[in-house]
Amino acid sequence: MFPGVEPSFIFLPTSFVENARELRKVFEGIDNDANLHREIVSPYSPEIIAIREGIRSGQVDSIGFVSWTNDHYSATCKVLSNPYEFGDSLNRCYASDLLPILRWAFSRLNRFAPPLQQQSIQSGLMDVQGYSGGGSCGIAATNFVELRAGLPIPRWQAEQSSLFRDLILQDLLLYHLIARGKTTVRILSFILGARPDCCISRLILIGWCRALAICR
Repeated sequence: MFPGVEPSFIFLPTSFVENARELRKVFEGIDNDANLHREIVSPYSPEIIAIREGIRSGQVDSIGFVSWTNDHYSATCKVLSNPYEFGDSLNRCYASDLLPILRWAFSRLNRFAPPLQQQSIQSGLMDVQGYSGGGSCGIAATNFVELRAGLPIPRWQAEQSSLFRDLILQDLLLYHLIARGKTTVRILSFILGARPDCCISRLILIGWCRALAICR
């Protein structure tokens, strides 16, 4: 993406669903399932207004977000004209109020507001956490969104969860060094060339990240 150019895909912040849920309760004055589908145009937060304006501009054709429910991350995406798609690495169902929240947050934005007759959100392909994939729900959910955004990345798999965690550790380390202006050609070459499946590379990456955390 180039500066000044609207993105065609928006990765919404993790707080999007929870903030929309609380605002919707306040402005609609509801707390029970009987009124979940009532549609009232209400004032939105600055963050939701910014999201709506980005969609209204016509440049945005897809969105995705990771949400936090009951100490667990899951993902939801809407790509082009396709319906919303939900992914969960524990094979759980989406929150019971997710459809009404989306209708409220994207009211009058026809491509993004689920129709009233829609009763469910389809499940997308996501590997299920096993013993080896425990603790990776956030990484799996992020991967679900990034794949649907068209990024050329492998699909998250439970048996390779440690590899995916180390790749993210690598990205965080690189981001930190670039942001602090502490990069050199030698350091960048090592980080970008490190193999997370190599024990020595992995230990060095983890050691660096721990050292940076202590020095902050």
